[in-house]
Amino acid sequence: MHQQKVEAPKLSALSGLLAVAGIVAALLVDGLFSRLIGRFAGETTGLVLFWALGAAIALWVMRRFILSYSYVMGPNVLRVSFAYGRYERVMIDIYWNNVRYVGELNDARGRFPSARVNRATLKRCNLEELAVVCRDNGKDAIYVLQPDETIRAKLVEVGRSKRKK
Repeated sequence: MHQQKVEAPKLSALSGLLAVAGIVAALLVDGLFSRLIGRFAGETTGLVLFWALGAAIALWVMRRFILSYSYVMGPNVLRVSFAYGRYERVMIDIYWNNVRYVGELNDARGRFPSARVNRATLKRCNLEELAVVCRDNGKDAIYVLQPDETIRAKLVEVGRSKRKK
């Protein structure tokens, strides 16, 4: 069994302080903007705008700084999970016999145009992306991953064995 964690690079002390200051500033601007809109468009509109912008800021912070992915490779399966902090949830179990294609995302979209694309990648992670097409509940699905060398080698091996058939 092999496990890999895909997470954003750790922040330095200075960049962490700047991030917190930026988040606080964004929330203050949210409050001020909502009050201003509330004076002209009504208090209810301002309140709804305040909560909507606050939720958007919270989601952005979670995706940018907290979200991570883990890939656990077993003898018959690759388990892809996403985690917010210590709470981890399984996205999919990719069984080796359900893999239909492994390669570039554009090639996968060309071969399987009706397949939906699911991403388990982080933009700030420096690992190369790899598209895996597999059967998911009877339909084709494309999963874009950022595997390390061990998992990538196994996926490419499984993908090549599927091409020969």
